[in-house]
Amino acid sequence: MGSTGPPDPSLASLAASGLRVEADLAVRARARQDQAAVEDSRRRVGEVLGHVERIAGMLGVPPGVENAVAQPTRDRAMAALCRAEAARLEARDDPAGWLALADGFDAIGRPYPAAYARYRGGAAILRLRGGRKEATTALSAAHVTAARLRAEPLLAEIDLLARQARLDLVRIDGGGADGTDGTAGRAAADLELTAREVEVLRLIAGGWSNQQIADTLFISRKTASVHASHIFDKLGAANRVEAAAIAHRLGLDGGPLPPGPEAVSG
Repeated sequence: MGSTGPPDPSLASLAASGLRVEADLAVRARARQDQAAVEDSRRRVGEVLGHVERIAGMLGVPPGVENAVAQPTRDRAMAALCRAEAARLEARDDPAGWLALADGFDAIGRPYPAAYARYRGGAAILRLRGGRKEATTALSAAHVTAARLRAEPLLAEIDLLARQARLDLVRIDGGGADGTDGTAGRAAADLELTAREVEVLRLIAGGWSNQQIADTLFISRKTASVHASHIFDKLGAANRVEAAAIAHRLGLDGGPLPPGPEAVSG
């Protein structure tokens, strides 16, 4: 994390993903009464969150989760997501904060993290023995969006929680009434991917580097890198591997590709 220039947008997604993993590890460690593992996760979360808060201060992001998304921007929403994940490690995450975060992601056109935040909001409601109707509403909304995006891992988490809590959720067929041909286009529109970003995403999913993408699309390597960062942000992906997996689930990696990377770089 250098001190010159604006922060790399992909770092926020990477930080949020790391915090999510550590929170999940701490939840499992607490269930098996492994306090040493909880402390290890707490230490790592503290280090990552320290960097997040330093950058949030540079960007003028207000403290807290709900305050950060009162006037949502990408920076504020990602800082709030990191804070919510850190609070989840301590089982102190607030349903209202998660649901406000979901609304914030909706406001900036990020349906996947919005669905994830509603899932966490529903889980927090159930953990705190809140209203089952409110939990059902949050989880149903998360399920509908995740199904539309064909986000299978998130759907599986939502379904498992609903079964454990014996909640009946509103559901839709993720494939849509017109089959898979139109689903990719709808997913791209929902994620606000531009035509160029879809093109770049297909190449990323094909294993291409930024330089190879730049050479093929007749753009600079820096422009290719910027496109990749925007794509990761919109998909909620931490890296190229996650972006490729999401592209595959959404059907955005189909169609013929240009000659392979070897032909481009050779």
